[in-house]
Amino acid sequence: MKKQDWILERLEQIIEPELAQLKSKMILEHDNQYHVFDQYVIDRAPDKTYRVARQRYTDKNFSSLPVALSWCIAHKRQDTVLAYAIQDLDQEYIRISNDVHTRETLLKRITDPDRREVTQLKITTKKDGLRAVENRLAKCVSLAKYYQIRGFNRDETARTRHTQTTR
Repeated sequence: MKKQDWILERLEQIIEPELAQLKSKMILEHDNQYHVFDQYVIDRAPDKTYRVARQRYTDKNFSSLPVALSWCIAHKRQDTVLAYAIQDLDQEYIRISNDVHTRETLLKRITDPDRREVTQLKITTKKDGLRAVENRLAKCVSLAKYYQIRGFNRDETARTRHTQTTR
């Protein structure tokens, strides 16, 4: 136990000088909240969506954690086109899936065969649109993930301290 405590203390001593610099590049999970880049807080809302909060800004709601995190990455990179695309596609995804769910619930109550067929056709059309939106949203999420990984590989993994030469 004492050796583990010593190791943790030593690790804290090593990290402490660079912690302020590293906070702007870290994603931490604490108490079912994600603290992203020291700017955003992502938590699960009661309606099972994910809420992204920033100081002095209106909260944004997203359908899933990867989508919310992708929006944070795009926003941090100041890629407004990608951030708006993620937000708009996710809102469209939520709207269409709610519509499909409502129509499927309605379909269970319809007894008239003609109305059932029309409603079933509308559901099929909406599901096709939902798949198209899901594919476009997945591409945006993948692009944000690529930007994050590329950033890690390019400069975030660089040494934070100046190393002394041995010559």
